[in-house]
Amino acid sequence: MREIQRNYKRILQKAREQKSPVFLGAYGKPQAVLLDIDQFQKLQEKTEKKQRKMRWAEMKKTLDHLATKGRQDVSLSEFVIRDRHAH
Repeated sequence: MREIQRNYKRILQKAREQKSPVFLGAYGKPQAVLLDIDQFQKLQEKTEKKQRKMRWAEMKKTLDHLATKGRQDVSLSEFVIRDRHAH
C-alpha cells in the first residue's frame, strides 16, 4: 500500500497504457483491482448485454411454456384473481 501512495501516478499510467487490470494488494494477497476507465466501461457493457440476453431467454422459456397450455378461456380479471390466490 505504501508503494501505491508513493507511485499512484505511475500505477494509473500503467493501467491506461496496458489496457489490463492492475492488481493491488498487501502482504502478497490481492485486495483490489485498478482498471482503465475504457476497459471498465467495456466490461460493464458486456455484463449488461449478458443480463439482457438472460432475461430474454427466460421470457422466451416462459412464453414457450405458456404456449403448451393452449388457449385458456378466462378473463383478465379472473386470471388476476386466480393468480393472487395461487401466490
